[in-house]
Amino acid sequence: MPLVFSIGLEFFQLLNITNGRFDFWDIGFSLVFWIIAHYFVLSAGLKQNVFRPFTNRSLICILTYLIVYLAHVSK
Repeated sequence: MPLVFSIGLEFFQLLNITNGRFDFWDIGFSLVFWIIAHYFVLSAGLKQNVFRPFTNRSLICILTYLIVYLAHVSK
């Protein structure tokens, strides 16, 4: 989902739906870091229950989306 979110924001910028400038470098960095996280962070197929209290994993996920959103808004 983070990959779809970050690349989707770039294409919204390309179509002038949101503020900002479309950049292939942003897509490239998103792909590279997604691949690093996918292959080097061991999750063993853990699924997150959204109705449970926050865990470290859920907090990291929320902060990741927040960073992408704030980077997009600040442009």
